[in-house]
Amino acid sequence: MKPTVNNLGISHENGAVENAHGSLKHRIEQAIKLRGSADFESVGAYRRFLERIVDKLNKRCRGRLAEEQSHLQPLPRYRFMDFSELTVKVTTSSTIAVKRGLYSVPSRLIGENIRVHLYHDRLGMLCRADTGHYITACVSENAGRTRPAHRLPSCDSCIGGKASAFRFSRLRDDLLPTPQYHQLWAQVQQQFDPGLACKWMVSVLRFAYDYDCESQLAAELLQQNPLPELQTLQKRFLRQHAPQPDIPIKQHTADTYDQLLSGNWVTQGGSSCLNRSH
Repeated sequence: MKPTVNNLGISHENGAVENAHGSLKHRIEQAIKLRGSADFESVGAYRRFLERIVDKLNKRCRGRLAEEQSHLQPLPRYRFMDFSELTVKVTTSSTIAVKRGLYSVPSRLIGENIRVHLYHDRLGMLCRADTGHYITACVSENAGRTRPAHRLPSCDSCIGGKASAFRFSRLRDDLLPTPQYHQLWAQVQQQFDPGLACKWMVSVLRFAYDYDCESQLAAELLQQNPLPELQTLQKRFLRQHAPQPDIPIKQHTADTYDQLLSGNWVTQGGSSCLNRSH
């Protein structure tokens, strides 16, 4: 293969590649319309869908491809560098920021400089203490930004409206601080449905952190069977907003607006007037 470049200002020189790419995109679009839905049960199902379209498109050149394959040499022993390499530092909240996406990593890596291999569908993290750790990633719908497909949440991110993510988090066991909380999590899953169990658990973790009662709260809850409802715990720990004091409001009379528009300002006591023009 010999690399070539386009001449400046003559974009149609790359038309052979762009036309084939446009034709493939058009065929995919038509196939999805015939299918009736762009929703697929898995990434693998979508890939098989694309492979059928590409195989049909390549039928016309199958003979020429077979002829070319007879002249191809074996692949090299090591794969080529099909990733971008970045170096990031793990923050105190055990997260890294890569291409506008925030990813959680094991807390033991806080403060470490991590070398990240950014692939099209995953991140490979390499550091002195932990090698070969991968996080699945996907391309977001806007601006081509990379964001996590399954974010690995910290406890705070769960509390912030994503409690159900706690159940599938790879760091779930690391988020539970003591064996007592592991027992609580097992008991919670038996008593509540999955969504409520996640919300109950992350709420308890937050209460234990905010009120500095980690061991006492776990010991108290383990003695209760069944476990208290989440509403009961919220009434106990969440502080109610103090009632706002009544603030008396004195409404002006209508004639004060006439004085304002005429430029006559009267002091609060009404004993003197200030004649001013605007």
